[in-house]
Amino acid sequence: MDGALLLDKPLGVSSNAALQKVKKSLELKSGPRRYARSAASGLLLVLFGEATKFAGPLLDADKEYLRP
Repeated sequence: MDGALLLDKPLGVSSNAALQKVKKSLELKSGPRRYARSAASGLLLVLFGEATKFAGPLLDADKEYLRP
């Protein structure tokens, strides 16, 4: 399976915990190498299969946290 999934990560849930649930439900074997803090909410991009080839530039991009 190849593709990308945009996951709406709520406050209080770490990116790793969210990723583990996705991996288990989709039976994935890999995921992102960097994680957002549990104090952050927002979109978490999960790449799998051939889509992971695009991870490098995305991981090198600047992150920005905005306060509501």
